[in-house]
Amino acid sequence: MLEVLGDVLDIAKIEAGKLSVTSSEMDVEAEIQPTLEALQLLAKHSDLSFSVEFDTDFPAKIEIDCVFFRQIVW
Repeated sequence: MLEVLGDVLDIAKIEAGKLSVTSSEMDVEAEIQPTLEALQLLAKHSDLSFSVEFDTDFPAKIEIDCVFFRQIVW
């Protein structure tokens, strides 16, 4: 419930032009690994295959707002 409230507050900040973004370096593959594992488990239970491949040109680390990235991925 707190996550939903946080999302609503973020939307209000965006609409008011008051959203602040904090950028930091993050390892995307490591960050989304728990989400990928959960999706793989769901796929397995549904007799589906699930795989993810990162392009070799994709940087190991990127500058991004980690909080907003996690909201999107999770």
